[in-house]
Amino acid sequence: MKSRSRKYLLAVAATYYESSNNTIDGKLKITPDKVVFVASNKKSRLYKIEIPINDIIEIIKKSSYALIPNVLVLKTAQHSYKFTLYAREHFVRVLEENKNM
Repeated sequence: MKSRSRKYLLAVAATYYESSNNTIDGKLKITPDKVVFVASNKKSRLYKIEIPINDIIEIIKKSSYALIPNVLVLKTAQHSYKFTLYAREHFVRVLEENKNM
């Protein structure tokens, strides 16, 4: 049996809002030192964002359509990254645990 190396602490399906009318589907992953978004569709398959956890200054949770609690905004000094994702609360909990380390 192969031993699995755990490169990512958590990976969830997510959509990145690049602009108000352009979205990219993919996976949002947490490593011990950064948050990584990797596109999963063929059109944008080379699209990748890496956000160092220490650069995140604010984590904002919002709801889409004023009902569904699935929007996450990660703010750094230079940029704001907006995602919709599955299991947002679990993702934020793991992110905050690593941010405090």
